[in-house]
Amino acid sequence: MKRSLFIIPFILLLLLNACATATGVVSVPIGTAVGQTQTAMMWTPTITPTSTLDPKESVIVDLLNARLPEDSMLERIEQLENTIGARYLVADVKFTGENGVAEVFEVYVHCECATTTECCNSERMFAVTMREMEVYATGILGHVPGTVRYMSVVCHDRGEQFAVLSALWPDVKSYLSGEINGLQFGSRVRRGFPP
Repeated sequence: MKRSLFIIPFILLLLLNACATATGVVSVPIGTAVGQTQTAMMWTPTITPTSTLDPKESVIVDLLNARLPEDSMLERIEQLENTIGARYLVADVKFTGENGVAEVFEVYVHCECATTTECCNSERMFAVTMREMEVYATGILGHVPGTVRYMSVVCHDRGEQFAVLSALWPDVKSYLSGEINGLQFGSRVRRGFPP
């Protein structure tokens, strides 16, 4: 009985080997393809969301609310607008996205009317925000992570959000650098948060 237990595994190995060698020859192209696939799987990098830049939202808010240079034409126009129109204040900026990756640069703008009339206009608020960004573009762009895909201006009147205007971040950068003009950029601005 003990001898038969030793012979049974040997017979099974012999049968398995016979089945594999009858039709189991792998062609050279298939073997090469399998090897390359295994190599590619081993070397495919996994993408982990890391941010090389820690955005300083408070610095951006300060730049957007900074006074324009004294005696400039823009500063005089701003004074006039604050007196008879409205005053615009950037209350906050945020970088939002999924999995810790900043994809949307959100600018929260508040409007204060100089009179009791309704004067807050989301398009005007977007244009004023872009004017301020243009003045301080270098400082602001240096604090925006490279993963950002959109910019949104979130408009508030008397503390209530009433509109959102958004644009692709590459379009914002192209406008700030002078690659596209205001007409081109304006045609690319959309209502609502980005998709």
